[in-house]
Amino acid sequence: MIEPSMRQQRGVAAEPLRQREGWPIEPHRRIKGWLDGRPLVWAAVCFVAGSSAAAYASPGGMLAAGLGLGLVLAALALAGQARPGLAAACLAAYALAAGERQWAEARSVTALAAEYAAAAAQLEPPELRAEAAGTIASPIRIDGDVAQLRVEAHRLRAGDAQQATPLRETLLVRVKLLHEHELAAARSWRRGDSVRLRGTLEVPAPPANRGGFDYRRYLRSQGIAWLLQVQGADAVEAAPGRPWSAAALLGRMDAARASLGGALARLYPADQAGYMQALVLGDQDETDPELYRRFARLGLTHIMAVSGMHVAVMLGLLGGLLRLLRLSRERILLLLMLAVPPYVLLTGASPSILRAGLMALLGLAAARAGKLKDGLHLLAASAVLLLLWEPRLIESVSFQLSYIVTAGLILGVPAAQRVWPRPRGRSRFVYDAVVVTIVAQAASFPVTIFYFNQLHLLSLPANLLLVPFISFLIMPAGAAAMLLDPLWPGLAQWIASASAVGNEWTFRLISGMGGWRPGATVWATPPLWWIGAYYGAAFGLLLSLARWKSHRQNEAAAAAEAGEDDTQPLGVLATAAPARAASAGGIGPRMHRLDAVLAYARSLSPRLRSLAAAAAAGAALLLLLLHAAHPDWSGRSATVSFLNVGQGDSILIRTASGKTMLIDGGGTISFQKEAWRERRDPYEIGRKLLVPLLMKRGVDRIDLLVATHLDQDHIGGLEAVVDSLPVRRLLWNGSLDAAGEPPPFLAKAMELRIPLYGAQSGQSWQLDGETRLDMLWPDEQDALQPQAEQNERSVVLLLTISGRTFLLTGDLGSVSEPSVLAEARAHGLAGPIDVLKAGHHGSKHSTSPAWLAAWRPSMAVLSAGLGNRYGHPAEEVLERLKRAGSQPLRTDHSGEIEFRIHRDGEMEIRLLRDEGEAIGQRS
Repeated sequence: MIEPSMRQQRGVAAEPLRQREGWPIEPHRRIKGWLDGRPLVWAAVCFVAGSSAAAYASPGGMLAAGLGLGLVLAALALAGQARPGLAAACLAAYALAAGERQWAEARSVTALAAEYAAAAAQLEPPELRAEAAGTIASPIRIDGDVAQLRVEAHRLRAGDAQQATPLRETLLVRVKLLHEHELAAARSWRRGDSVRLRGTLEVPAPPANRGGFDYRRYLRSQGIAWLLQVQGADAVEAAPGRPWSAAALLGRMDAARASLGGALARLYPADQAGYMQALVLGDQDETDPELYRRFARLGLTHIMAVSGMHVAVMLGLLGGLLRLLRLSRERILLLLMLAVPPYVLLTGASPSILRAGLMALLGLAAARAGKLKDGLHLLAASAVLLLLWEPRLIESVSFQLSYIVTAGLILGVPAAQRVWPRPRGRSRFVYDAVVVTIVAQAASFPVTIFYFNQLHLLSLPANLLLVPFISFLIMPAGAAAMLLDPLWPGLAQWIASASAVGNEWTFRLISGMGGWRPGATVWATPPLWWIGAYYGAAFGLLLSLARWKSHRQNEAAAAAEAGEDDTQPLGVLATAAPARAASAGGIGPRMHRLDAVLAYARSLSPRLRSLAAAAAAGAALLLLLLHAAHPDWSGRSATVSFLNVGQGDSILIRTASGKTMLIDGGGTISFQKEAWRERRDPYEIGRKLLVPLLMKRGVDRIDLLVATHLDQDHIGGLEAVVDSLPVRRLLWNGSLDAAGEPPPFLAKAMELRIPLYGAQSGQSWQLDGETRLDMLWPDEQDALQPQAEQNERSVVLLLTISGRTFLLTGDLGSVSEPSVLAEARAHGLAGPIDVLKAGHHGSKHSTSPAWLAAWRPSMAVLSAGLGNRYGHPAEEVLERLKRAGSQPLRTDHSGEIEFRIHRDGEMEIRLLRDEGEAIGQRS
């Protein structure tokens, strides 16, 4: 919004009170003042739009968006609502950003595509042996027995080539350490070192499920097209590189950060050291993953990412120290400018700290030159400069959140203060904290649910309570203790001990607030149009309320000057409005009803028009929130999704009435490791893949959770599901493992008092009027008995949805198939069926010819991991299916396989990746 000081600079200080304190009445003047008053801001908006279109849209979509923008700008220019020069500059900014992004993509096209394509024709999955020479371009991340780094390769020999090829390629290198003594070698590597590596080139994996994490796209956004898998530190030859290269200088910063982090590790308890390193230095490598998840549950992870608050605190402390030395204002500003770049580099130069540092530099330079303008100009300039430097930053979540929240604060806080004026006295600090927190939460909400799909209802009070405490007390205390440690160890330890007590209370409060399970809300990923509409409605609401407040104050001031009462009853205004409309516009009986409504609206006072606009914006915002909370309110079809969880099983079923059932949760088999090999945050399929995928689809509860049996590749991910989402009922095969102990997911379910049911043939469940579950196996048995052999005790279900039938068999083998058939016939259940989930991932010891002859499935789904060591699915099983006339569908090749069942019984098949099967085929 336009501040009064800015308006006075444009020569409008002598306007009448109503126009000077509020918003100009004429739409033409309002739009022109907004567009022409901030040309840099609008040019930057178009620049960001061009960069975004080039990153997320197809070339045709990017061109269409550019044409649409050009038409809008031309219309504004022709209507006299924007200067033609500004409109042309905005369109040029869009074209420049889009062209720069396309040029960056063209420069980053990999030079290894031909070699890899030749290897892919012979190998599955394709592997390409390679030797690379280059420079280490990132800090070394060591987690257990894996060291990860980025290498700028300048020479590479791939496959059977005799000579290395000069090139410029960024490789993500993962070194699997084979022996404990190799840890010392990995720790000796530094950014800026020259390296030679031998390993296997791989293409990053594409998404395995619809809406799942796209690792390939994520790395492409960082300019990385290839992974180089290296076995053992002996396959890495490192030597010091050029001492004054940019990478070497950054390497020295890494060493300084590690040294300072070591001081924090000595000063703070072990469970707080990683947290303080993240808080003070932005280094999250040593942060406890469980603690990070607790912060994430309440939306507090931004505290651990060094950003504008850290830069402000640093500059404030340094400025205060310089003022004590009685330096002049110009020298203080110059020294502060010189301090910003080292601080940005020392804290890791993440997108958020780059934005804050660049804004600080621009602001300090403008202040020193006596030309400091409002923060929106600084924000716009920093965005353009950063995207000119690295166009791919537009795809960084940190970059997006940093700029959106900062823009929201710059625009939203003054608007909120117009609606609710700041109080006087000590309560102003509380007022400012509340307003800033609410505006920041509202600004970040769409991006948060788009990427993370969850929002805790206690996030707002948690941010309100903890952000000031941590930012103004704990973080400065940690920085002071770190800097004082070599100079005055006793004082440093005392400061650290005092702040450690604050950390303990912080952790307890976070655990308590985050443990309130009803407050954890789940939101499906919204479409991009919804995000734009949300910001438009939210800004319109604040703008209309600010105008309403301004008009109300103007009317009160005018009434006071005239010696009249400052208000009139609403009924009087409503009664007088039609009369004014009739006298002004001559509303007659033949006038069109819409014209009458518009005339009536024009006849209302500016205050009532602003109030009506605020009500309309508020209603639109409420409808948008309701739509995001219930995206399927207009109805849906039932779906049965065979998720790709690697070498495991997981099936998500959603009925037309909104019921959700999950059968199995995948999992990876873990083996006993040496202590040095243990990772801080090992990959766990439930927490890393399954739960985020469910949340992305808006699954906020599980009505029925089924564990077919207790093998790890079926239940490994269920503990995370039970811990993260409300589960109404849990059904399993009624047994325990060989040791007689309940697995973790069952123990967690009992802790949460989730109703447990043991499956038994003959039972049936009616999920809704169109969905029925019939249990065919296991047969009658003693409950809670240890079962060493779990496969043959798998829960077998016959699912019927709108007349379509799915036989879900877990890991059932051919040994038990005759017994299951007997049970099915005893209950009047028989083939043919639509879809068979082949038992035991397509093992040759399952899915016998007699089984197929009895059920006669039209299609069979085989859930297996790509290139698994078990050889699943077996070729003979695939042959059996083809002979039986059943079309095999494989998750290892096709990714997620989804069946969409309409209420009339029509079924649609959707495969994530096409391998010749009919995607979108209807039957």
